[in-house]
Amino acid sequence: MKNISGKEIASKVGGIIGKAGYTYNQSDIELLFAITNHFNSHGYKLSYIEVSEFLVSKQNKTLIEEVGLRKTIEAMYYMKLGTIRKDKKVCRNDPCPCGSCKKYKKCCLRK
Repeated sequence: MKNISGKEIASKVGGIIGKAGYTYNQSDIELLFAITNHFNSHGYKLSYIEVSEFLVSKQNKTLIEEVGLRKTIEAMYYMKLGTIRKDKKVCRNDPCPCGSCKKYKKCCLRK
C-alpha cells in the first residue's frame, strides 16, 4: 500500500471541496482533519476523503449556502456518524465482526 503524505491528502480534500464550487482556506482543511480524527478516536474508520465528500454532498448544499462552509464543517462535529457512512449496524445477536464466531453480545459488545 502506498503511503500518502499529509500534503497530498490536503490537496485531494481541497480538490473535492473546490470541485464542488466552494472556496476554502487552510484552516478549513485543518478543521476537517481534526473532525475526522475525532470520529476515528471513537472507533470509526473514516478517511479524510469520505468526510470531505460527505461535506459537499447534495444533502449539505442548502446548509452550506445558508451558513457557509466553515460553520457547516463545525456542525459536522455534532453529526451522528450514521449520516456520514451508511454501514450496517451490528445487532446484539449478529455474529461478531471481529471474526470470533461468537455472537456480538457475548464477544465485543461491552468492549
